[in-house]
Amino acid sequence: MRRGYQAFINIGILALWLLCSSKGIASAGNSMSVFGLRECVDLAIKNDPDIINTMDQIHIGQLTEKKAKKDLYLPTVSLETTYGPKLDFFGRPIADESIYFSTASVEKPLYQGGRLLNSYRLGRKMTERARLDLVRRQAAITEKTAKAYYDLLSAQENVRYYRGLYDQTVKTVSLLKEKYAIGAVLRVDVLEAEGRKNSIRYRLITARNDLADAKGKVNVLMGRDPGSDIRVMEEFPIPGLRGDVKDLTATALEERPDLLYQKEDVAFNQLKVAVTKSNRYPRLSLVGSYSWEGDRFPGDEKEWAVGLQLTFSLFDSTLSSSVSRNRILENSFNFVRKPENYDNKSVKLSLFDGSSTAVDLGKARADYRLAVNRLAQTKRRVVTEVRDAVNRLKEADALLETTRSMVEYAKEKLILLEQRLRLREATELDVLDGRVRLADAKVRHLKALYTRATDLVRLYRVSGKRLEWKEKSK
Repeated sequence: MRRGYQAFINIGILALWLLCSSKGIASAGNSMSVFGLRECVDLAIKNDPDIINTMDQIHIGQLTEKKAKKDLYLPTVSLETTYGPKLDFFGRPIADESIYFSTASVEKPLYQGGRLLNSYRLGRKMTERARLDLVRRQAAITEKTAKAYYDLLSAQENVRYYRGLYDQTVKTVSLLKEKYAIGAVLRVDVLEAEGRKNSIRYRLITARNDLADAKGKVNVLMGRDPGSDIRVMEEFPIPGLRGDVKDLTATALEERPDLLYQKEDVAFNQLKVAVTKSNRYPRLSLVGSYSWEGDRFPGDEKEWAVGLQLTFSLFDSTLSSSVSRNRILENSFNFVRKPENYDNKSVKLSLFDGSSTAVDLGKARADYRLAVNRLAQTKRRVVTEVRDAVNRLKEADALLETTRSMVEYAKEKLILLEQRLRLREATELDVLDGRVRLADAKVRHLKALYTRATDLVRLYRVSGKRLEWKEKSK
C-alpha cells in the first residue's frame, strides 16, 4: 500500500514537471522582441559592416598620423653588433681568437621636398575624412532602417486589419448559408459572399508574406537572425523640420556630411599628389656613426663618422652622393694604428631600381580629379535632393489628408449600411463591401502616414540637419 502511494506521488511530480516544462518551452517559443525606432537604428548602426570598417579606418588614420609625426621629428637610429674571428696581418682568421665589432648609426632627413610634412598632414586628413565618412554612413543607415521599420509597421497593421476583416467575412458567409437554408437569400448571394471571402483571404495571405519579408529586412539590418520574430511599436519619435527649400539647401551646402566628406576627400587626394611629387625632388640627410671593436662587448673605441647624403631621382634610377668626415681612433687589435682624420666621398648610381613615381603620380592625379568632379556633382545633387525631399513631404501631407477623409467617409458609409441592414433596405453583402472599403481606406491611410515618417527622415539626411529624437513621456 505504501509503495503504491509513493508511486502515485512520483507520477504526480513527473506530470507536474512535464506540464511546467511544456509551458516554459511554449512561452520561449512564443517570445517576441519588441523594438522602437531608435533601438532599431542604434542596432543597425552598431552592426553595419561598413560602419565598423569606417571606425577601424579612423583608428588607422590616427596611427598613420602618429607614425608620420615621429618620422617628421625623430631620426632613424640603428644598432648593430658583429662577433667574429680576429684577423692577422694578411686577413686570415686567428685560431681561437674572436672580436666584437659594434656600430651605432643615426640618419636625420634635412630636406625631403615636403614629403614628411605632407605625410603628417595626410594622416590627419585620413582621420578627419574617416570621421566624416562615419557620419555620412550613419545618416544613410538611419534612413534605410527607418524605411524598413515603417514598412514592417505597415505590414503589421495590414495583417491585423485583413485578419479582422476575414473573420467578419467568414461570419457573414455562415449567416448567408443559414439564410439560404431557410430560403431567405438566393444561392448567388452565398456564392458572391464566398468570392468576397476568397478575395480577402488572398489579401491576408499577401499581407502575411509581406510581413515576413519586412521582419527579415529589419532583422538583417539590426544584425539579428532573419527568422527571428519581431514586432515594432507605432511611434513617431522624430520632430518635424522648419524652413523652406532655400534655407534647407543653404544648410545642406554647409553641413551635409557627404558634402563635407567630399571636400575632405579633395584635400586628401591633393596631399597625396604632393607627397608623390616630393619623391621627385632631391633629398638631403645628415648621417653619422660610431663604432667599437674589442675582445669584450661592446669593444674599445674604433672610429666615428659624420656627413651629408644627397639623393636624386632619375626617372627609374637613383643617383646618390655623400661626403663625410671620419676619424679613426687608436686601436690595438688586428692592425695597430694611431688616431687619424680623413674625408670620405662616394657616388652611387642605381639603374632600374623601381624608383619611378610616374605610375603613382598618375594615379594620384586621377584620384584627385575624380574627387573634384565628385564634389561638384554632389553640390549639384544636394540642390535637387533637398527640393525633391521637401516636395515629397508636401505630397505626403496632402495624401495623408486625402486618406484620412477616405477613412471618415468609409466609416460613415458603413454605419449607414448597417442601419439600412437593420431596416432591411440593404443586404449583408452591402455591409461586407462597406467593411472592405473601410479596411482598404485604413490600409492606405497608414501607408501614407508611414511614408510621410520615412520622407521626414530622408529630409533630415539630405538637408544635413542633425537627427533629433523626441523625449519619451514618463
